[in-house]
Amino acid sequence: MVAQQNIELNKEYTVSKITGRWGMRRRISKLGISPNTELIFTKESKSGFYKFNFVGCKRKKRLPANYLRFIKLVESDNPQLQEILAEDHAEIVIDVFSNEETSDTNIFENQTEYKFKGYNFSINYLPEISTIYGDDYPRKRLRNKVLTDFPDVFLGIVDFENLEADLNLVTQFIDMDAKIVLALRNYNPESGSYKADFDLLSKLLGLPIINYSELEEENSAREKILETLIKTHQNTEPYVRHIYINYGRQVEQSISKLKKLLKRSSKADYVASPRYLAIGLLEKDNLIYRLFDGLPCQNKIRRKANYEIKRLENLHNNHVFNIVKNARKAYVNGAITEITSGKKTDTRSEKLDKILTHKFWGIPIFLAFMGLTFFATFELGKYPMEWLENGIDSLSKYLANVMKPGFFKDLVLDGAIGGVGGVLVFLPNIFILFFFIGILENTGYMSRAAFLMDKYMHKIGLHGKSFIPMIMGFGCTVPAIMSTKILENRRDRILTMMILPFMSCSAKLPVYILMISAFFPEHPVLILFGIYLFGIILALVVSKFFSKTILKQKEAPFVMELLPYRKPTAKLLLVYTWDRGKEYLKKIAGVILIGSIIIWLLGYFPKNIDYSKDYESLIAKEQKQEQPNAEKIHELEFQKRSEEHEKSYIGKIGHFVAPVMEPLGFDWKMSVSILAGIAGKEITVSTMGVLYQADEDLESGSLQNKLKAETYAFGEKAGEKVYNKAVALAFILFILIYFPCIATISAIWKESKLKWAIFSGIYTTAIAWVVGFAAYQIAKYFI
Repeated sequence: MVAQQNIELNKEYTVSKITGRWGMRRRISKLGISPNTELIFTKESKSGFYKFNFVGCKRKKRLPANYLRFIKLVESDNPQLQEILAEDHAEIVIDVFSNEETSDTNIFENQTEYKFKGYNFSINYLPEISTIYGDDYPRKRLRNKVLTDFPDVFLGIVDFENLEADLNLVTQFIDMDAKIVLALRNYNPESGSYKADFDLLSKLLGLPIINYSELEEENSAREKILETLIKTHQNTEPYVRHIYINYGRQVEQSISKLKKLLKRSSKADYVASPRYLAIGLLEKDNLIYRLFDGLPCQNKIRRKANYEIKRLENLHNNHVFNIVKNARKAYVNGAITEITSGKKTDTRSEKLDKILTHKFWGIPIFLAFMGLTFFATFELGKYPMEWLENGIDSLSKYLANVMKPGFFKDLVLDGAIGGVGGVLVFLPNIFILFFFIGILENTGYMSRAAFLMDKYMHKIGLHGKSFIPMIMGFGCTVPAIMSTKILENRRDRILTMMILPFMSCSAKLPVYILMISAFFPEHPVLILFGIYLFGIILALVVSKFFSKTILKQKEAPFVMELLPYRKPTAKLLLVYTWDRGKEYLKKIAGVILIGSIIIWLLGYFPKNIDYSKDYESLIAKEQKQEQPNAEKIHELEFQKRSEEHEKSYIGKIGHFVAPVMEPLGFDWKMSVSILAGIAGKEITVSTMGVLYQADEDLESGSLQNKLKAETYAFGEKAGEKVYNKAVALAFILFILIYFPCIATISAIWKESKLKWAIFSGIYTTAIAWVVGFAAYQIAKYFI
């Protein structure tokens, strides 16, 4: 074998074996390097890279020097080359682990060398422990051994009678980015108090499980295990895939931040999985911290880890070690619940689960919780909403009295306050919605809802885990798109991303509340609930269609975590609510304000308008009458301002789009509001707030009243109401379905490909037009 420091440049070497953790082997294989590959190293750079060529190929590549510790090289002119290659290729290093309560690693009769079907097995027996974490000598020795001498495959011994504790240990090895085979003992499906589907568990965990209790002869059990170890090592075992244990939103955010820092600032990820290192830092694993001793990034990594630890512990009022431990327990509980049947419920949590995930009562209970959320959002939110409306109205009146007439006054009152104020009044509703979603998520109920929906989601080609991003979509679609990373199968991720825009995000809520308050005040909660439910149903229908057509591939199985029931701290709920609500505030102060001003400017110019009438002369003539007709003067002023809007730049844009939207009952102002909503659905309301300033009578009240009073100024419909219940319903449904905002499109592009982002924008808008058209044409005869 050739050590890294002994590599000679411009000399031919043959790769005999690739070692290290699973991810590292994948990295090396992506460079085109595999056993028997012949390489020529041409240059070593100071930046820590080797330039190399493949023998017989002039194409040059770069290889990080640290990768060489995982590549066994043999000089190609070595007379024993073929023997070395054959020996290394046939060697499989196995580390056997088991729980101290299981304590059975004598499948190989404690032999350290074993030969089978031309393979030489080198077997190491790890200390019998219940967890790999801890500062006692056996645990530290185990972690250090794994970090410095990673095996080809881990063999875990699990006992059916101690299944929960044993699987908990297995999850800790999964975090190491390891290939694992499990040997199951003491399970007889024909006897026992309950049954378990271990074939399903294999698919869920992405690793093969051999029930050697079923095999009568000891030799046949051993041979079955050895055959599975060979297949796993050679990547021919069908169940093998790498999975992640989901530790919850807050912990996952901390892991993601630490991973980015580790990849950017250190070379420690060559030693172990960045995810494993990040978890170790959060759990204050001294062995992990010592890996960074002496590195320039040491202090930066320690500071970041300490900051994240403090943040998590303040939020959860618990040590991070316990938070992570509980998440692993939730993962294991979810897996066991999915694979077992006939198991007695003993604990209070299990009894509560029996009710909340019941096949008959579970769905009504979930709908009741969501109904309560919408009731609180609408009914509790209307009081602070009225206070804000009155406050904004008072501010507008005050500024109208103190500011000098002119461009700047119009900009502030009609552009800024008219646009932003129309959106700001819905802020309390947004905060209330996030608060209740925070309760559902942080009590552990949301994971039950996802578990409950699992079997229904499978029927439409998705996994129950997709339900979690869908519920997150009620807050904001962008983080919901990002959260599809919990789905390991690419097809499931794309399918989930394609239906997430149908979830009613918080940005759409102001439009709903505006229209419902104005045109459906009799049953506001029922209408709001129906809108959200319609979005979910539409998402399920589209998912079913896509899973049968453009995304046919079979979905991959995943474990549904059952998080422990817990009482979230007031601080955690407030932070959760503020973190999501402040994004809405940022949009108001940023994109909505800018968008409102742009819309207003497009409506304010040009000033040299060719009016259809000489309004100034007509108004002056009426005013000179002995008894001026105030109503006629008001009507002439209204017509003048309406014509200014119609012939402004924004009016021309609206009239250009209007023919497409007219079959849905929309006028040009609604068409412009829809176009503006592409940037962000909140801008829809702010645009309407700007456009419906045509009647500047300050006593006209809120935007709702202005919509109800809006009439057509010209044409065949002159004098008719623009809005009615049918138009309002079609408008709500169009906003629910059509083109996702630019941020969502960007997120889809980032998480998949540009073609899926473009497709998402086109197909959702097409469906929105069809649904809006059908809703309007049908509703105008019935409501």
